[in-house]
Amino acid sequence: MLDEQIGLLTLLKEFDSICKKHNITYFLEGGSLLGAVRHKGFLPWDDDVDLCITRAEWKKLLAVIDESLPAGREIYCYERYPQYLRETVKYTNLNSTVLFPNHILDGLAAGQHIDLFILDPAPSDPKELEEFTMLATVYSELMTPVYVMCPDIFRYQDEYNKYRQLMKIKGREAVLQSIREKLYSYEDNEDCTTYYLRWGNKHRFFDKSIFGTPVEVEFEGGLYPAPQRYHRFLRAEFGDTWMMVPETSQQEDHSTYDCYHTPCKEFIADYAPFINYKEMRKAYIARKKQNIRKLAYTHYQAEKHAQMLHIL
Repeated sequence: MLDEQIGLLTLLKEFDSICKKHNITYFLEGGSLLGAVRHKGFLPWDDDVDLCITRAEWKKLLAVIDESLPAGREIYCYERYPQYLRETVKYTNLNSTVLFPNHILDGLAAGQHIDLFILDPAPSDPKELEEFTMLATVYSELMTPVYVMCPDIFRYQDEYNKYRQLMKIKGREAVLQSIREKLYSYEDNEDCTTYYLRWGNKHRFFDKSIFGTPVEVEFEGGLYPAPQRYHRFLRAEFGDTWMMVPETSQQEDHSTYDCYHTPCKEFIADYAPFINYKEMRKAYIARKKQNIRKLAYTHYQAEKHAQMLHIL
């Protein structure tokens, strides 16, 4: 086990203990689920832990988290920190530093952490699903004004720009809350057949039956909950060859500044005096606008090329 994986396993055990104490359901997912099924633990090169939880169970967790957090821990999300610039919830060890470059601006979730992704009920009606997808994509970009979250944003540039203008009038949080009210308006009942999950720059829709009642899988000597039909989940995420170990060049990890024995707030305090945050934010926002235009142009060129091939 890698050094960073030892710390991650500690965080996973803590999180699992909190959920068991309060009868809260969550699931291993992503690379952590793949590692559990294929390696009975971490993927050999992995440097994070991926979990998911339904919106209803997340609300239960939020209600008890303050009384349950161990010393030196924090859970970062927009509900607790409105200035937090991403959707993924992060259960964080404040006594360490694992800093993504895109975390520099808000200085939050800068310790070693495990990622918690939220499963939301999605509409079944095709027209409603189309609007839901648009709102979810726009929301991701509004939450993260300094870099592109989802490459599909070029499809919804008009809506994105409309909401950005509204933010100037009504304020960031008011606009984000209005979108959340629409996105989270669908009931998780017997009529709900699909869950939506935001994972990095990917927007994923899963058959709700995949999750069902959790089953236990082995992970680094312990047992942790997995989706009931985890084979279907892994096939949907990693393809039919998910049981094959990829070549070294395809083994993905993350680009971070790591200092496992330095509290993240101390680490940030050391570099903060040398950063002009106002100018940095302005430059990042300008870069994001340019990157969205590049995405739109690249898509336009690809479509034009495909049309030419069809003519030929």
